[in-house]
Amino acid sequence: ELGVTVAPTLSAMMKAGSNDVKILVDGADALPYTFGVTYRSAKPASSPDAVVDLKVSADKTSVKMGEPVRLTAVVSNKTQVGQPMTLARVGIPGGLSSQDWQLKKLREDGKIAFYETRAREVILYFRDLAPGAIHSIPIDLVAQVPGSYEAPASQAYLYYTDDLKTWADPIHVDVTR
Repeated sequence: ELGVTVAPTLSAMMKAGSNDVKILVDGADALPYTFGVTYRSAKPASSPDAVVDLKVSADKTSVKMGEPVRLTAVVSNKTQVGQPMTLARVGIPGGLSSQDWQLKKLREDGKIAFYETRAREVILYFRDLAPGAIHSIPIDLVAQVPGSYEAPASQAYLYYTDDLKTWADPIHVDVTR
């Protein structure tokens, strides 16, 4: 009877990018096998072909409940060619929430074309990006629940080429009473 072999330390042997795994069997019998790997990356690799860039920063990494934290998302066109509809999905640390009034104002002032909010992200839409354009978008958050939180990694891409993403480091914030 065949058993299951689990290699929990396989991660120590892996490197960023593509990895080859070989299964060797001593003996003449065939080996039926299934090889499965699951992983999680705090920040996936950016596509080298991505035409937009994204940087996300926070003005504070430690706040008290009720205090504001300002995230700044800087979306830029890395080329000297105009780009169509662009999205920036900005990761929001748990325990903090975005301010809908501010996002509406960004839209009314023409700084973004549209926005969506989800539990852990704010999605910013730009109708287009001029050649070499750089947009710095402030997102004000309010600390609501004490704890230590890391946001999902932020990402930016053209609306119709979501396989060519640029990823930004996750933001970490500590909220105290």
